[in-house]
Amino acid sequence: MKKIIFCFLCFLLIGCSMEKNSPTHVVENLFTSYQNLDSSVLRELEGFIEQEVYMNSQEREIYRSLLKKQYQNLSFKIVDEEILEDMAVVDTEIEVLDYASSILQSKKYFLEHQEEFSSEVFDSNTVLMSSLYIDYMLQELDKVESKMKYGITFTLHLNNHKWEIEKIHDLDIQKIQGLYS
Repeated sequence: MKKIIFCFLCFLLIGCSMEKNSPTHVVENLFTSYQNLDSSVLRELEGFIEQEVYMNSQEREIYRSLLKKQYQNLSFKIVDEEILEDMAVVDTEIEVLDYASSILQSKKYFLEHQEEFSSEVFDSNTVLMSSLYIDYMLQELDKVESKMKYGITFTLHLNNHKWEIEKIHDLDIQKIQGLYS
């Protein structure tokens, strides 16, 4: 009887440890790290925010908060997992706040109603550098409640018996941030 219980416990432990090392589990952990604002996600976010050269420090802080809100409100589901020896593909569907549409609408409104913002005249190439536009865009982003669904496919490789996600494409990061259009 003890041998049967021991064998059952071994199978249970092996099964649980293999489940935690599955490609699906690794992708779930990735999305959970976004939702929980883990340190690696915050480092990635800081790198992204620093690229926003037309924003001042206050605008960057607001933008940072909006992206954190985005990450925390991200929902996801695993659609499919396919394992081929030491490579796997995991298809997912995410739902995020639709920041991309808001940015496009903000730019269009700003260009069509410049007199409301300033006596300066902007064209579509210089509007993104305008502090007036950035402030307006951030205000509009803060109001976004509509959501967008995107599909993301992750490729993983087995390395030393551990599944690792390949580098995530910039377009997929844009989807996670709700900025993909």
